[in-house]
Amino acid sequence: MTSLSFAAKEILDVAGYVTGGGNPDWKATHEPATPTACAANTLVEVRAMMIGKTIANELTR
Repeated sequence: MTSLSFAAKEILDVAGYVTGGGNPDWKATHEPATPTACAANTLVEVRAMMIGKTIANELTR
């Protein structure tokens, strides 16, 4: 899978990124995630490359 890339949905925790869930106030007041969500981690484990996170346009938190 090394030739595949993906963007993680903004509601998934990814280590080093703040998961705001479409809420800029939440994103501004919380720390980056430590663990990565299973869905994204599974892709990384098979060597797919995460190129970024999407932007949620609806509140999820």
